[in-house]
Amino acid sequence: MGLIEKFLPKEDRFAALLLYGMVFATCFNGYDAGIMTVILADPQFTEYYNMTPDRQGIVSTAPWATTGLAQLFLGGTLAAYLGRIWALRVSIIFMCIGVTVQVVPNTFGVLILGRLMTGLGFGCNYIATNLYVAECSPRLLRGSFVGMVAQFGYQLGTLIAFWAGYGMSFHSSPYNIAWRVSNLIQIPIGLMFVALTYFYPESPRHLLEKHPDEPQRALKVLSKLRSGATTDERVRTEFHEMVASWEYRQRYQTGYLGLFKSKAMLKRLGYGFYAMALQQFGGIAALTVSP
Repeated sequence: MGLIEKFLPKEDRFAALLLYGMVFATCFNGYDAGIMTVILADPQFTEYYNMTPDRQGIVSTAPWATTGLAQLFLGGTLAAYLGRIWALRVSIIFMCIGVTVQVVPNTFGVLILGRLMTGLGFGCNYIATNLYVAECSPRLLRGSFVGMVAQFGYQLGTLIAFWAGYGMSFHSSPYNIAWRVSNLIQIPIGLMFVALTYFYPESPRHLLEKHPDEPQRALKVLSKLRSGATTDERVRTEFHEMVASWEYRQRYQTGYLGLFKSKAMLKRLGYGFYAMALQQFGGIAALTVSP
């Protein structure tokens, strides 16, 4: 199997191309996280807001508070209620509004409000992105797609942010233009992805959950994602697995309590905590949020 065939399997090529496009969603997140590192080192920014070490710490960490809240309580609810695609659109547009609040002439309090808004949108965007990728990925490549979209897109956004900030650092006139433009650059990235989502079908699993009395809707989308017909055996097999999973969730307790009542889920949860802890031990947060 060649490299192209591995990452663009013939029977799942349509889904693969769609999912690679989801990199723009996490790229938007990565840019927002990375650009503030550059902005905090801008002399005009620090003078405008009379930055002290305490204020710098608040600016750096404030969005992570609302990001955590969104990922725990809001992101999943929004994605379940609106659907994965509409949750992505709403969260990205909300982030764009937060960025706009940050760059207009304002006080330090308004700056923090904008940071909190972007953090809230960030958390919802992250949840919706990973849900969509996990639910639409080919079964054998699901882990690769989720990891690639989440991490590659985020790091790509951070890379773009650092170079954009570096380029704008040479512009000192008009006053305060550099850090404002650096921040605003992320808005076209987000809006471009919002426009791109209109070519995306809704997740078949979400359609099945919202319209269990119309399973053909989910089957039709699944067959499109798998580049096949609704009568294809491989499509029907995956669809029946999807239906069985939905029926299982109707019979047993799911949600946050279900995580702690199942030994198997507790084990998976432990792996997740372990992986996240290892990532933080690498010091990446210090590099992306400290000036």
